[in-house]
Amino acid sequence: MAYEAQGRPRLVLMVENEQAREAYLECVRAARAEADVVSGPRALHERLVREAYSGLLVDLPTLIKAPHADKCMVRKDMELYPVLRLRYDEGERKVRGLFYGQESPDGDVVAQFIRQELGAVSPRLLRASPRRKLNFNALVCRGDVFDPENALRTVTLDVSRGGCFLVTCEEFPPGAEICLRFLELGDPAPMRAVLRRRVEWGKSMAVPGIGVEFLDLSEEQRKALDTWLARRRFFAAEVGEHPADAVLGDLSDLGELPDLDLSDLGLADPADRADCAGGDSGRRNGRAGRPE
Repeated sequence: MAYEAQGRPRLVLMVENEQAREAYLECVRAARAEADVVSGPRALHERLVREAYSGLLVDLPTLIKAPHADKCMVRKDMELYPVLRLRYDEGERKVRGLFYGQESPDGDVVAQFIRQELGAVSPRLLRASPRRKLNFNALVCRGDVFDPENALRTVTLDVSRGGCFLVTCEEFPPGAEICLRFLELGDPAPMRAVLRRRVEWGKSMAVPGIGVEFLDLSEEQRKALDTWLARRRFFAAEVGEHPADAVLGDLSDLGELPDLDLSDLGLADPADRADCAGGDSGRRNGRAGRPE
């Protein structure tokens, strides 16, 4: 099912309950967006692989009832897109959402999410290039002029062939282009990249920073990056790192995501949240991440 509109944000809505589905779609239509509907995590994953979307709408009861393995899979997918978690209150006939880690105030949370999170987000496919936890020392400049003397000094949280997540509290506008250099790659030529996602400091218990997509890499930079990623893959295998770390796409809006905090919506399921955050997060306490 799709509501097509030229140039409008395109989302995937994961929901099983018919009443909730119709309530959510009414909000989508009111926000002048379009949505394709799937009934569960596996259908969501298959849809993301086949078609490009700007963001996800996830019904919490549908997610909670899903098998454990499916929850882990969809949590991985949710790391790559802006996500709004929803619950339909049948008694009050209201749509409620978890927005920036808190239940949304009165008003249309779907429209608020689309306006604030999807305005500069281009639809994209879920890809298969793996992320690796690599902490490159990085120099970052705004725009297309690279000035190493005045560059922002930071590190990467994770890296793929297509992009990386840079740790920073600096403000960057949606869609901003940057120049950056990784000291460990050897090639001193700056790389161009475009901002795909921003995790703001203070909005949630998350590592602040920006997810960027590489726009161009030299052949030498590509080979060096591939070498580092291959080394990290070998190390992950040697130390028994969770295999799900190799499943994610290369779309680079790649900050960490926390366990779902459903207590304020009355939907907590601690047993299923224990080790399903993806990667090795289930073995860490206090995982930092971004509630949507």
